[in-house]
Amino acid sequence: RERSVPTVAPPAPPRVEPAPIPLPTDGRVIVEAREYPWSALGRVNTGGRGFCTGILIGPRHVLASAPCLYNAIEGRWWHRSEVHFVAGYQRDEYLADSPVSGYLAAPGYDPRAGASLANVANTWAVITLTDPIGSETGWLGVQALDEDLRRRVALGEAQVLPVGYRRGRHHVMLLNLGCGLAGAVPTASYIQPNCEVLPGDAGLPPLVFSDGDLRPASEQVSNLAPGSLGAALRGAGIVP
Repeated sequence: RERSVPTVAPPAPPRVEPAPIPLPTDGRVIVEAREYPWSALGRVNTGGRGFCTGILIGPRHVLASAPCLYNAIEGRWWHRSEVHFVAGYQRDEYLADSPVSGYLAAPGYDPRAGASLANVANTWAVITLTDPIGSETGWLGVQALDEDLRRRVALGEAQVLPVGYRRGRHHVMLLNLGCGLAGAVPTASYIQPNCEVLPGDAGLPPLVFSDGDLRPASEQVSNLAPGSLGAALRGAGIVP
């Protein structure tokens, strides 16, 4: 008689867990500046010698910080002809650029007053570009930093993503994951990333990722009083 040989299943291969992606020790990751949404950010170049981070919030409007537009060495504001915006800048390449036709710095900001209470609350600037390059790169708009959004940040349901051009890495856009998951300290009225920012970026509204959208968030969006950020955004057609 022919003996039957029992079928034995081959042993299952050992389970191999994927190795975690190593992060730099300082938590900084280079993002691809020419891909949306990062392409909506760029460098505000001033006087051929300085720069700060700017955020396209419309086809031809950039949100920046007032200190960025002040020439502290000469004690004057940069003339619009000395300011240039480059979107999606990465290692001497970029997606689009435009001269500046004008800008509005927060009327309450006094560059000679240091860290006064008025300056802390008035550090924004809205730059108007000559060309609507946001139609090519995309733009982010802006959202209100209200009580609900601050609560969601505190619970980790929304994340603050500090991203921009940093000291010592002028030619790449860095996302700072070293700030923690939420990346911010919520207070009664403001959130600020727990990480180093360039002096020219101080006061730039933080980028908040919420409900699938990445947008700068400011409590002043809903303030429509003359001289407020909300009034400036309404005048630019950014908010209704």
